[in-house]
Amino acid sequence: MKNETDSIQKDFRERTYAASFVMELFDITRQQLYYWRKNLLKASGSGTGKQTLYSFQDLVGIKTILKLREEGVSTHMITRVIKKSRDLFPNMENLLSNTPVIPSGGRLIILYRGDAFDGATGQGVFISLVQVENELEESIEEKLRETA
Repeated sequence: MKNETDSIQKDFRERTYAASFVMELFDITRQQLYYWRKNLLKASGSGTGKQTLYSFQDLVGIKTILKLREEGVSTHMITRVIKKSRDLFPNMENLLSNTPVIPSGGRLIILYRGDAFDGATGQGVFISLVQVENELEESIEEKLRETA
């Protein structure tokens, strides 16, 4: 039974989904889907002709948009954060489906490679304890060498 469940889950992740399925799944309009695909997602889905197909990762991105909207984050803010993130982190894959995004008092905090950034400005918002520990270890080692 477990193997059957695992294969069904894997199948969900490997399939592509038509726009009509996506709109029905999330109860969104064609216009919303088109705008989000063009501006917010690096849609990995493909298609022939006018038929766009969406990957599971694309659906994760759409679900993230909907959750952020439920938290009161405007589409304008999401768009602004996506554009800023693409400038700051050009190698980052689709932000909304691969990177933790935390709504916080009208801002979006992006967790990327162990650091947290204000999504709109790109400024670090938390001090990385790992970085602090590494710098402290280096300082202690240097001081101990000086006194030896």
